[in-house]
Amino acid sequence: MVPKISNIRLALFVIIIICFTSISVIILFGSDKLVPGISVKSLTTPGREETTHIATAKETLNITVVARDKLTSKSPRLHSTQDAHANLQIELGKRLAQANKKKTILVWYKTGMGGPGGPVGRQNCGNCWVSKDRSLISDNSTAAVVFYYYEISPRTMPPSSSRRPDQIYVFWNKEPTPLMRYVHKHELDFEETIHFNATMTYRRDSDFYNTYRYHWIYAAFRENMSLESILKLKQNTSVVLVSDCNWTAGARMRMKLLNKIKSLSFKIDTFGKCFPDSPAPSKGQKDTIKLIRKYKFHFAFENSYRCTDYITEKFYRNSLFAGAVPVVFGSKRKDYENVAPPGSFIFLEDFKTLEDLVDYLNYLDNNDTAYLEYHRWRTTNPEISSPGNERVHPFCQLCRTLYGINVDDMYNPRYSDKPIPTFTDTYLYRRSVPSLKEYLFVNEDKLCLEKNETLLPPYYRYDLT
Repeated sequence: MVPKISNIRLALFVIIIICFTSISVIILFGSDKLVPGISVKSLTTPGREETTHIATAKETLNITVVARDKLTSKSPRLHSTQDAHANLQIELGKRLAQANKKKTILVWYKTGMGGPGGPVGRQNCGNCWVSKDRSLISDNSTAAVVFYYYEISPRTMPPSSSRRPDQIYVFWNKEPTPLMRYVHKHELDFEETIHFNATMTYRRDSDFYNTYRYHWIYAAFRENMSLESILKLKQNTSVVLVSDCNWTAGARMRMKLLNKIKSLSFKIDTFGKCFPDSPAPSKGQKDTIKLIRKYKFHFAFENSYRCTDYITEKFYRNSLFAGAVPVVFGSKRKDYENVAPPGSFIFLEDFKTLEDLVDYLNYLDNNDTAYLEYHRWRTTNPEISSPGNERVHPFCQLCRTLYGINVDDMYNPRYSDKPIPTFTDTYLYRRSVPSLKEYLFVNEDKLCLEKNETLLPPYYRYDLT
């Protein structure tokens, strides 16, 4: 026979269960104070449901705080990678000192792409010289030829008979895949017949990573601006500069999103060809940066959707370096996380509705403590809080590879599948790209290559009809 539990014991048992449940809920969902000085209870807007705002605010602020906390610690993987890189740097120094024979990198493109030419960087890269003189195609010193996709055709390519077995042919592209394929009409059928040896693109898994970030994030660190001084610069709320209105589905989606956000009575100052009443600054990037620096937020919306790693100067230069918090749309969240200082950006698709986004931006605009959390990365160690900044300029990577001394590829996501970095004493192992079409089309996110913006998820999710 089971003994009866007394009323007192039963009451104590119920109290314990209630306490345990309350503690679990607090641990699981966090308290109202997600950031010091910030209460999600203050995020309600008259006339709207409080629960929606609390859920949105908690999710967004938790993402920011968790990301920010990563700044103060290094993972074991980061430690091991940095140790391996340090060991390779010792060997790199030895090989650079022995790189006496000059090698030419020929850029097969007539415009300013690739710079004016000249030495790549003798001390850090090797003994290479960049040139656009096509007559050097058969010169014994020409070790690599870089072909920008826009000028690849049977009419413009050098004769196959001029290609030497020891030359590397590099496929170069900095435009999003749908622009290359649908606007510039490159289906890559002809390119497949060339058998390129390497890729140089904005994708992190390229053989030579050609990011848009360049030096902009490190430059932001070097400015060493305090959070207070950043706040004093802010005179306006938000800004956007757009010149591609409809070339791709992503570009058309971008305009629909911006117009919908503006219709919600959120103040966005607009510049660029897509807004003829307010043209962009005409004196170059310095004026652009000077303009954006006055704003708290910059809408860094790309002209593509979910194209792998396609993140441009809109994010790096016009937002992070210019001192504005980027509101981003285009690439996947993980793509931004792979290259951005943790806690530095607002990801549009984190929000269930555009109304929630607008409410959150208004909240940050009126709460300096919360707003400055998105600038906290500027006060941290750049070696820790600047992921993806380990690689040198792509032409420097290429020059190192020509001497068999490229160490940057260890940061390639496909590093474990590739036999480099290598240190070869006799000759450079000639790599090849199995298929450009497979790399850029087949293995790309299907939504990246979608032609119709009305079939992209944000169209219906944010009621852009």
